[in-house]
Amino acid sequence: MSRITVIVEPRHANNSPCKHAVKPSGKPRDPESGCPGRTGSPSCAASTATSADPTT
Repeated sequence: MSRITVIVEPRHANNSPCKHAVKPSGKPRDPESGCPGRTGSPSCAASTATSADPTT
């Protein structure tokens, strides 16, 4: 059976990574952190996978 690895990385609206603690609303917990908050919808990027098993 193939193994699937999923990496979840929170992002700001400008697609930069967000390492700040946020509230469930997406707004920063510390307003002085300079974080604009997380907005937008989750997205998925897929890559081509290969299998060593010719039957899959």
